[in-house]
Amino acid sequence: MRQYYILLFFIFSSCHDTKIVPTVIAPVVTFPGSTPKDSISVFKNFTFRFAIDTAQVAEGDSFVSVIPDVSNTLAGISYISSDTLTKNQFFTDNFKRINFRNTLRNGIYSFDALILINSQDTLIKNVFNLTVNIDFIKHLKYDTNIIALASRQNFQSDTPTFFGTKPVTFFLQTQPDMPAISINNVKGVINIAESVLPGNYKLSVTAKNPKGFSSFSEIINFTVGGSLNTSADAISFGEKIVPIIISNCGKCHLTYREYHTAFSQADNIYDRITRKVGDPKKMPQAITLTNLEIEAVKKWIDTGKNP
Repeated sequence: MRQYYILLFFIFSSCHDTKIVPTVIAPVVTFPGSTPKDSISVFKNFTFRFAIDTAQVAEGDSFVSVIPDVSNTLAGISYISSDTLTKNQFFTDNFKRINFRNTLRNGIYSFDALILINSQDTLIKNVFNLTVNIDFIKHLKYDTNIIALASRQNFQSDTPTFFGTKPVTFFLQTQPDMPAISINNVKGVINIAESVLPGNYKLSVTAKNPKGFSSFSEIINFTVGGSLNTSADAISFGEKIVPIIISNCGKCHLTYREYHTAFSQADNIYDRITRKVGDPKKMPQAITLTNLEIEAVKKWIDTGKNP
């Protein structure tokens, strides 16, 4: 059973003519392999999290983290390694992902995030952890890493190739979350059921052998057609709606940040966020979403509920 340990507190320090710099120690999670956590870091209505905040790779493999979830537009972000790694070993791309080069040696690497919020630097501790081991599974790949389905239909990938000690057990993480996508834990074959919702999906695989776990982020990207709205005015669930849910509804409705749940509950969500203060079915109870946030949810629904 997964165990989640949340450690969230604030340390404030100041000196003469120096602005206060708050340090937020983010939730710590333990799990077997790369598994999304159910806790998030919140500071003054600002939310920052990696859906997958721990990864393991083989020495000699490169790795890219998932895009972090944030509830507001960032003025600036940088990552700080506890091991003082250099730009030759990791860097941040335009999507705020951490990119690890294949020059990392055996070891455990921890990263903090330095974020500029309201003209103030905020240090969020322990946002990502990477373990590198020479004995982990390496160079895992599928013959086809970009898949486009014209409509909702069954699909099965090829068996992946890799180097490393067997036996191997495979685990799958999809972004956005989609139960209709699964993986054969023994063979590593990915199955897409015809019940999958239209949208764009990124698949990450974790491979476990007797030596440990290896993470392969966004190893396959695929698109399912159908009713997907590709117009410029379409609203993306991941980019626009998830930050609203995390910031306002995350304490009570963590599952609503999962695409398939929000997709099926969209009309109910809109009904409850538009109810008046005092209505027992209003959501959230303590606060009211801004007009822009409510309009974004409505536009997401009206334009086809894109992922």
